[in-house]
Amino acid sequence: MPTERFHRLPEEKRMAILEAAIGEFIRVPFEKVSINQIIQKADISRGSFYTYFEDKRDVLSFILKDGQKRWEKVCIDSLANHQGDLWIMLQELFDFGIACCSEYDMVQLYKNTILYPEISVLLGTSPEDTKAGGKTCLEQQQELWERIDVSKLRRQDLDGVMDILFLGMGSLMTALGEFYKTPGDLALIKETYKRRLQMIQYGAYNQADLA
Repeated sequence: MPTERFHRLPEEKRMAILEAAIGEFIRVPFEKVSINQIIQKADISRGSFYTYFEDKRDVLSFILKDGQKRWEKVCIDSLANHQGDLWIMLQELFDFGIACCSEYDMVQLYKNTILYPEISVLLGTSPEDTKAGGKTCLEQQQELWERIDVSKLRRQDLDGVMDILFLGMGSLMTALGEFYKTPGDLALIKETYKRRLQMIQYGAYNQADLA
């Protein structure tokens, strides 16, 4: 994880380093990522880089966890703004995902890093992260569950709500993959995504047949 010195940098400088690193991880697979390329694009010295990060593995960990935090914030903010409405949250996640894909080629970034053997470790919460206020996966799930309005859901327990989220996020990832392939079809992709969410929300069976 980044050092305290990195976190004390001005926001503009931190973003310049982050954008330079993201660009490099998009450009080539993990094993070919060049720290020289990152420091040149970020306009920092090699010495400065190593006062912020241990190595490129540390940089990748920061990129992935920073992305996780951004997605989590969208979820928390949406639930707070819409009385815990899970379905609005999933729609707003779509808009956020499209914005991310439009700004950076995040699909290519994940393609370049997904085969890295330690990817699951980098995405996990280390003891250092926990000390710094990071949350475990279970804690993240618990926080979402407590904020979601479950009053209209058939399953209101944590596992039941997480199953719904799993299906919703699967539809979201599919939609973002479709946008990556054909960005010109955004309106159709968004409408299809909404229709798939409605299928999850209301079920596949005709309600009259369930009576």
